[in-house]
Amino acid sequence: MLALLLTLSLMGPIVAEPAPAPSGLVLEVAAPPPTKVRLPVALDIRLVNRGPKATWVVKPGDGSEVGWREPWVWFEAEHRTASGTWEKLPTPQLGRCGLYDPNWEKDALELAPGASIPIKDWMPDVMQAFQMKPGIYRVVVHYAFRGGATKGHIPAPGPRRVMVDVAPFEVVSAPVEITIIDWK
Repeated sequence: MLALLLTLSLMGPIVAEPAPAPSGLVLEVAAPPPTKVRLPVALDIRLVNRGPKATWVVKPGDGSEVGWREPWVWFEAEHRTASGTWEKLPTPQLGRCGLYDPNWEKDALELAPGASIPIKDWMPDVMQAFQMKPGIYRVVVHYAFRGGATKGHIPAPGPRRVMVDVAPFEVVSAPVEITIIDWK
């Protein structure tokens, strides 16, 4: 029995599959112009409420880009090969300090219909994250509210006050093509 409890404690919390995003909640990503290699890719990423009613969301903050606090925001990318097929790139391993802002509740807000919040402020530069070389890439952005998860699964300080009735959900953007060009 002790071995079972130890095994379960090392696994972390069991998190339910995220529900579909609230109606009308979308991630909009503006495709950037062709970018020269080694320069930041100017992606404009916004979480937009296109639905008929307000919905609760959390603005990303320090630690969101690595999943240490709510919401978790991240990229997935593919590279177009010489044969024209798409090859998934490995998930980037982001290096950063261990400090972050666990108090995500202060960043919760009710997003009115038609309103949006920026996501890009807490996202790494996509070219650096994936070490992109000249070529064509497809990028997808994810925004996931996981029901209160933080680094080490430490609850936010004090009793949870907001988003208690919001089920975990995930919003995934449409793919956006990025062209990286050489300096020639």
